[in-house]
Amino acid sequence: MNNLPIYESKTLSMKIVVYPNHIEYSSFGLSNVIPISNISDLMGIPLTNMVKVILNSGGKVDLYPKNKKEFIQAVQQALATNNTQQQSNNNLDDLEKLAELRKKKIITEDEFEKKKKQLLGI
Repeated sequence: MNNLPIYESKTLSMKIVVYPNHIEYSSFGLSNVIPISNISDLMGIPLTNMVKVILNSGGKVDLYPKNKKEFIQAVQQALATNNTQQQSNNNLDDLEKLAELRKKKIITEDEFEKKKKQLLGI
């Protein structure tokens, strides 16, 4: 997996780096990491550089990137990539289950092939 930064921002009070799978941020010497998979939404606050990162747990983290629009786009890109990878993993799990059903003769070879093509999008 590519682990190069998608976005970097450094202000006097905060440093933020967005990677494909997490956000690292530090403020006044305190550092933290937010896994992309823990983010449910982003909310840009009008007339400020503040972005509220809404977590799956219901918690919120206030970040102050230099460029709010670029930060939000970078996180959305990471979220989209993360969702695609999760879907791909789900499809692989489904294929393994189908192969087991075929092996046990619960489904036919034709049924397996049809469903496999559907899952792989071919």
